[in-house]
Amino acid sequence: MIYDFNIEKNTIIGLNNLSVDYPYATALLTYAFIERILKFYIFRNRKNTILLDQSIDLKYYDTATCKLTNKKINGLVTLSDDEFIENVLCKNAIEKCEKLLKITNLKYSRPRNDLMHSNSLMIKNGYLEDIKRNSEHAKLKKISFKLLKEAFNEYITDFQISIKNDNIRVVM
Repeated sequence: MIYDFNIEKNTIIGLNNLSVDYPYATALLTYAFIERILKFYIFRNRKNTILLDQSIDLKYYDTATCKLTNKKINGLVTLSDDEFIENVLCKNAIEKCEKLLKITNLKYSRPRNDLMHSNSLMIKNGYLEDIKRNSEHAKLKKISFKLLKEAFNEYITDFQISIKNDNIRVVM
């Protein structure tokens, strides 16, 4: 299955349009994009026992019992494409995807969670002042773009992206 760039074209355009004025929102959207990249890779390679950690328990919605349970990937590969997406991929977050893909140190989920929960913006007496917040937002966006490029270029082999002057470009 080839990654269809047209599906994410609007995401990349949106990231580029938001980037300068809304770096915090851009970083949040970037991590959602990274999660989709990881899930697409898992979907495309779910039957390859070498690429995926077979010991990881994944959340699985069992339609027969109407319950959320845990199963290993090898017990889920026979599901149809739609069932795998809806009942497995949509039930597992970015951290579980990292574990399944043998990505160490919570490379994507840790900075995503710090950003989502505003951990770097909190201080003892409240919030950072505007100038420091803006600087921190720009730094967080830069980190998210770096991780997006790494994830994209590692897990999407159909084409690559580059980032220049806070602009994402597709390299075919």
